[in-house]
Amino acid sequence: MPRIKAAEDLLYFEDKGDMARGATFLFLHGAAGSSLHWQKVLAELETDHRVVALDLPGHGNSSGRGSRSVNSYVKVVRSFTDTLNLSNFILCGHSMGGAIAMDYALKYPGDLRGLALIATGARLKVAPLFLEICLEGDMDKLKVLLSKYAFSPGVPLVHIQKWQQQWGFPSREIVYGDFLACNSFDRLQEVGQIRTPSLIICGDEDRMTPLKYSAYLADRMEKARLEVIPGGGHMLMVEKPRDLGRSLDGFAAELMQE
Repeated sequence: MPRIKAAEDLLYFEDKGDMARGATFLFLHGAAGSSLHWQKVLAELETDHRVVALDLPGHGNSSGRGSRSVNSYVKVVRSFTDTLNLSNFILCGHSMGGAIAMDYALKYPGDLRGLALIATGARLKVAPLFLEICLEGDMDKLKVLLSKYAFSPGVPLVHIQKWQQQWGFPSREIVYGDFLACNSFDRLQEVGQIRTPSLIICGDEDRMTPLKYSAYLADRMEKARLEVIPGGGHMLMVEKPRDLGRSLDGFAAELMQE
């Protein structure tokens, strides 16, 4: 189990693929997630690229207590990239991971070759009901709600339940902290300062971060373009891993030609 000490925690990560050619991708999961969410996408890309997927503190197999701010998670990711000696990489973030990626790009643009923002937005307000359920501690109820809203309506419930069993779920404190981090995130004014070449990806059936969130980013970021994946919900990496993998592979090819 590969883990390294970074920012006072032991961080678990997957590191696969071809380190001699292709691009290097670093994947950041969303709230209540882990590197397991990226497994199908890693499989799509690892033949031609190096792919690294991180468990944030308190998530998956990483130690730690999580955080209640995106800025704190950015510090962890920077410590991780320094420790692993990552440079000139494509930073890919899903939902909360996208918020972390945006802040990383604003603070450390010299580290990055590209930025991929997946099912995310410049502002990530959390529905009060989700916060209330976390405070109540009814995590089974929260899982039901996430099953309803985080996936495309066309995804069978049995598939969602199977995935959730495979992934596990962080503690109530970790999930609540993630939701608070998302709820306080607001870069509506700052995203226009991001100059890193960027790919914005959204599913047209995303009910948690609808298409207008991605369109806002693409409109205001100077070097960004938008790709919409038909039939995709919020959890694009597990619903549409082949489509997402193709989009990221194409983005890497564009960057490598520059």
